[in-house]
Amino acid sequence: MYNIIPTHLLYRNGETTSSQESDQLFAKQLGYIEITSSHIVACDPFVLEGDQSFTRKVTLGKYPIILVVKRLESG
Repeated sequence: MYNIIPTHLLYRNGETTSSQESDQLFAKQLGYIEITSSHIVACDPFVLEGDQSFTRKVTLGKYPIILVVKRLESG
């Protein structure tokens, strides 16, 4: 069972970091997800070949959904 600890996330809401190439990563919290079955199944909807999904058992609870966007220096 995987225990998600919200205080150990890689990014926090509103956090911005810059790379050596002057690109930026920006984190935005979209809301929360409540895990009620102890299972998560996820995949990339743009992958068409084969089954690229993964399954993980997690501790029940409510967790933040964080979107991380890379802003390229080139725009």
